[in-house]
Amino acid sequence: MGVITTAVDDVVEKEFREFVEMKYGKGKGVLGKATTEAYQKLMEEDKQERVRRNGLEILNRGFHLGKRLWKT
Repeated sequence: MGVITTAVDDVVEKEFREFVEMKYGKGKGVLGKATTEAYQKLMEEDKQERVRRNGLEILNRGFHLGKRLWKT
């Protein structure tokens, strides 16, 4: 398990601690659990955004499906 030390705005810290207490209650490890969940969500959202952007780039470039090999 890694340890990350960060500086957070006082207002954000207070709101985050209140949110964590409301969602997980008080107890050992709840801040770590909530922080890990927040990091995972942030990374997943970024990954989905990159997938979306790449898909749109492919669609905008267009793609060749080959030629029709039969007569209608």
